[in-house]
Amino acid sequence: MLKTAITYLETLYEFDFDRLERLLSPNAVLRDPTAALIVGETIVYDGRDEVLAGIERSSAQARNGGFEITTSFVSGEYVVLVVTYFSELDGAIADRPGEWIPVRIGGVTIVRVVNGLVVEHLDHVDYSAMLEQVAQVDRANPSSRPSTPPPGRRGEPDVRESRTPSMRVP
Repeated sequence: MLKTAITYLETLYEFDFDRLERLLSPNAVLRDPTAALIVGETIVYDGRDEVLAGIERSSAQARNGGFEITTSFVSGEYVVLVVTYFSELDGAIADRPGEWIPVRIGGVTIVRVVNGLVVEHLDHVDYSAMLEQVAQVDRANPSSRPSTPPPGRRGEPDVRESRTPSMRVP
């Protein structure tokens, strides 16, 4: 199961949609409640076709992505991965078209595997770290900074301060 989950994530980051389709159950579900910070709502893709379409849409805004596993374990059908995700984001999200912004963010991904197929993918990702990294690029070029801060960064305390050292995002 661990191997299937890792192969699934590798394939996801390679944007190999043919192979990804073969790894997903027809009734697969991808959920990311923490994405509400950046898109305003929980991401839910229900069914293989919707999962593939959602990943394909997001692939247009990222490149050179991957992940590093810090910790993993298998419990029954569930594979739990503590990861650091990395990629380059399209600079257009920070009013910097034509540039790519490197980001590294921590997360916990739970993949449920049944009969060798991924039936569920649940993400909890530190999108506040991503927003901060994008904002750092903006601070390096103040003329490109939007007039309002990104969602979720309007004076709230930085909860990342309480993380254990193994979870710090460089």
